[in-house]
Amino acid sequence: MKLDDTLGEMPPQKPFDVNDLRFGVEFEFTDPDTASVRWGVPARYRAAARRRSDGRGRIGLAWGNLTVRHAPSGLSTRLFPHRDQRVLEIATEPLPLDLFRRGEAMFQASVWDACRDVGLSPGTDEINRWSMHVNVSWPALHAGGDGDLLLRYVADFNDHPELAMGGCGGDIRNAPPLVILGPRPREALQQVIASVAAHSEDLDAFAVARLLRQRVFRERFVYGSSLHNDFYHAVNVCHVRPRPVRKRRFRTPSLVRIEIRASYMAPSAAHLVSTLEIVAGRLAYLARQSALLCYIGRLLPDPPGGRTFRTRGVQDGVTAEGVAACWIRYLEEAGVDPVRHAPYLVNPDVRAAAHQLLTAGVSP
Repeated sequence: MKLDDTLGEMPPQKPFDVNDLRFGVEFEFTDPDTASVRWGVPARYRAAARRRSDGRGRIGLAWGNLTVRHAPSGLSTRLFPHRDQRVLEIATEPLPLDLFRRGEAMFQASVWDACRDVGLSPGTDEINRWSMHVNVSWPALHAGGDGDLLLRYVADFNDHPELAMGGCGGDIRNAPPLVILGPRPREALQQVIASVAAHSEDLDAFAVARLLRQRVFRERFVYGSSLHNDFYHAVNVCHVRPRPVRKRRFRTPSLVRIEIRASYMAPSAAHLVSTLEIVAGRLAYLARQSALLCYIGRLLPDPPGGRTFRTRGVQDGVTAEGVAACWIRYLEEAGVDPVRHAPYLVNPDVRAAAHQLLTAGVSP
């Protein structure tokens, strides 16, 4: 069975179902010694991926798209490798969570093992420079529905800023939470929530996303910068549009989707599956909520002299213990078992703190 055999159109009126979610992931690998990728590396990677897929990997005709097959599972999928800002970025096609689970061995072999074969690394415990971008879509969102759920997810993630500061991700230059961008975006998000609540019947997901891009997602990480920026955020809605842009050069259909940029690069396919399960679990939890959406916009300590990006540990204004406690609450509220997922925390300081909290049985 091919992974893309299940990607048919589904009625947008269906109730929210995690089985309808489609995840597209962008992995980033680089040379751990030089933090760069030479021009010939994508071709070497494609050759390695073909070898890892029992020699039956096939290069597509469009810009080097790669189809890999995994004999033990009988699965196959397409990957889209290319150079991007000193890394080899490998994008997947949109797939349901179940097929990421079933295809774990295939992804491990054709992505992580093949990259290791050509000297590339997904990062180390000490350096959190490289990231993984998780895109998620579902039928109602693709049709412009579920504007309330879209807004809930954006507000909810930003109400747990520790997730972007060492929990799920840590590169605040590339994916900062709103809390560290000053008071204006937090106040703007509260105003958007009030506006949507007052006009909920008139605003679809496309209208909600447009409000977020225009009013909330503007600041950059650099303090005092007011240049319009709706992309480099922990979570963005750049692709929630009636006509989303096709996937770069690959000429593949592009889904209406939320992009979660605050995500560490997974060290293995098992880490990837854990990440996707947490996203799916939290979306399912938020879809069940009927109470009026409330965004607290709580503050974090503002370090003297401003906030700087830390390549190790957690970011300024939080502690590893505080990040771990936030992450545990985030999962427990959604009915996701933190004990099962804690070993897949990428940040070593947060992983150790979470293990200590969970072992002690302390309620965060």
